[in-house]
Amino acid sequence: MPADAIMQDNAAQNAAALDNSLLFRTFMDRSSAGMLVLSPDLRIQYANQAFCRMLGCDRDSIPPLPKIVHPDDDAMARDKFIMLIRGELMEDHSELRYLRRDGSAFWADASISVVHDPADGSLKYLVLQVTDIDARKRAEAALIASEDMFRSAMEHSANGMLLSALNGACLRVNRAMCEFLGYSHDEMLTLNFRDVTHPDDMQRAADAYDRIRRGELESHSEERRYRRKDGSYVWGLVARSAVHDHEGRPQYIVVQITDITARKEFEERLLHLTQRFRLALQASGIGIWEQDAGADTVACDDRTLEIWGFGPGEFDGRVSSLYARMHPGDAPRVRGLIAEAGPHHTALTFEHRIRLPSGDLRHVRVYRIVAAQEGGRITRLVGTIQDVSEEVARARLLLAAKEAAETANAAKSRFLANMSHELRTPLNAIIGFSDLLASGIVRTDDSALVKSYAGDILSSGRHLLNIIDDLLDLSRIEAGKYTLDEEPLDMVEVANRTIAMLTDQASRDGLRIEADYAAGLPKVMADERAMHQIMLNLLSNAVKFTPRGGRITVRLDTMPEQGLRLRVTDTGIGIAAVDIPKLMKPFSQLANVYQRQYHGTGLGLAIVRMLVDMQGGRVDIDSAPQRGTTVSVWLPSSRLLPTG
Repeated sequence: MPADAIMQDNAAQNAAALDNSLLFRTFMDRSSAGMLVLSPDLRIQYANQAFCRMLGCDRDSIPPLPKIVHPDDDAMARDKFIMLIRGELMEDHSELRYLRRDGSAFWADASISVVHDPADGSLKYLVLQVTDIDARKRAEAALIASEDMFRSAMEHSANGMLLSALNGACLRVNRAMCEFLGYSHDEMLTLNFRDVTHPDDMQRAADAYDRIRRGELESHSEERRYRRKDGSYVWGLVARSAVHDHEGRPQYIVVQITDITARKEFEERLLHLTQRFRLALQASGIGIWEQDAGADTVACDDRTLEIWGFGPGEFDGRVSSLYARMHPGDAPRVRGLIAEAGPHHTALTFEHRIRLPSGDLRHVRVYRIVAAQEGGRITRLVGTIQDVSEEVARARLLLAAKEAAETANAAKSRFLANMSHELRTPLNAIIGFSDLLASGIVRTDDSALVKSYAGDILSSGRHLLNIIDDLLDLSRIEAGKYTLDEEPLDMVEVANRTIAMLTDQASRDGLRIEADYAAGLPKVMADERAMHQIMLNLLSNAVKFTPRGGRITVRLDTMPEQGLRLRVTDTGIGIAAVDIPKLMKPFSQLANVYQRQYHGTGLGLAIVRMLVDMQGGRVDIDSAPQRGTTVSVWLPSSRLLPTG
């Protein structure tokens, strides 16, 4: 070939090489990835700008390859290069660390390929493409660390933890959750939240899952019951939160459960005790209050306000409003007790009266205790209040009953003393006159004297018999042994028979007995023996207490809607109004002057009242000293029988 042709061909080749070199460099420098061209002996032939930026240096100061690769990754890199140079690999893709100029390391994704000489096929270059993946590797490391942390937190947490799918299936669970529910780890992974939720809590749990799944809730917590493997139920405080993907969509649900079974059992016991305490307070009628001692304020329960007479919404919470209802006669005493107690006597009990809006009085007992002090000054008081009105009333009744019993006992003692005299007098007469007759001192031929003594003995015996009859009648009535034998009874006949029995005695005492009966009196259903005893006792008392020359009237009539009335009226000594109730009680007589002047047991009117009571009637006495006495016995209209 001519020389000029050869020269022209070389010039063309040089121009083409120059163009290829320029094109290669331009492509390399504009690449965002780091590019490195190595000779077969691993010397750097060319490095693009991206790679220089990764290392923090320029092309002229790039260290040799062994200085660029991290020492921990150097051996792996050398092995890969040797395999490429030997032809055992045509390309390689590896992640390894490189060193910057300042000595810091960064992760890179390195792709190595070989370039052969087209003329003889020998290895000409190694081309290394490097992508900085340090941020990704750090993120992966952080994710791994986070995963390790999450796993460690789950395994070492005292609370139950699990990772749930959006459908409620268990994906991951810790030991505490397994122990809480009594399942093994593998068993838990086969369960859904519905399998371990109490039926009564199922709907709430499902609703919470649905709202988290739809993104309406980021997190949710509640208390609910779980069913253990053995069938028992436990309480848990469950907290759920969503785990989102990079687009913000919920992917998983993290569930944490704190075992609150012991707390719930305590709350249930506390509630039970509170209910029992409230019921006990309601049953006892005790109210509770709490006072701020430094202010005019007090908190009261409903019972306390009820005791003070406040209706719903009426109390303004002020202590002064309570004191305004305290009885004026008790307020100074109560204030004095509180002032005297001071802060050193923590407990204080006192009673006072409350004047209700209705004007009624209520007796209360207050128990007050100092609950808090500050610097020797009382700051808080608590206490109770109880309505003791019935207790006070019972105490008064007991006192009255005690006084009545003492009075009755004294009356009984007086009665027995009088009865002793009443019994001894006729007995002494009987024994004395009998002794005279039996001893022969009295001449039996003196018939008049003997007859007189016999009459005295007979009179004393009858008097003694009357006393004994009264006592026996009273004892039978009080013992409930006195039975009524009721029959249709003509009260006029009973009255006439009784009057006839006492007419002779009345005549001897200079008295006149008169009868006044209404016309057409109906018969009554009554006990004949009881009615005769009633009339006999009334007439006997009238004869006994009416002076010579007096008059006794027996009347029988009926009153509309009131029944039959028997009245015995005398013109005797009369009775003071204050003494009338005493005569209706057993063993009661009037003043001792009457006892000495008029003999008798004092049981007559008491027996009358009891016999009348047994037949549903009543006894009225109208009397005044020196104006006589009228005793009225009423038999109810229900005992009147139809006439004709």
